[in-house]
Amino acid sequence: MVVPIALAVKRQQFAHELWHYKYDVDVQVRRRLELRLAAVLWRFLGQHEAHVAEAAGVPRFDIVTTVPGTRQRDGDHPLVRIVGTLVGQTRDRYQPVLALGPDALVEGRVTAEQTVVAASAP
Repeated sequence: MVVPIALAVKRQQFAHELWHYKYDVDVQVRRRLELRLAAVLWRFLGQHEAHVAEAAGVPRFDIVTTVPGTRQRDGDHPLVRIVGTLVGQTRDRYQPVLALGPDALVEGRVTAEQTVVAASAP
């Protein structure tokens, strides 16, 4: 199940902040935006996770993961830090269960068909 949390419309504020979170050369800018994005996720989950689980027909989500990015980074991906460390609702449930498959870098985006379950997945 994929649930959109926020829509980043090109040339609008949220899209602008996402671009800087991903690509800004200033590490301090990226860290500040990482905290802002963590706050968005934290608030969304606090208000809506129970409703999403109910709509999915489950009592709760035992595992939370992220889709791997298409670009190599030094250290952890910032989204992994957000979901696996910063956001209290997901910190203890985060597991990196997805990996890029061999055909994942077509057109610079990742589709469901291009991900595989990582060897360390439960």
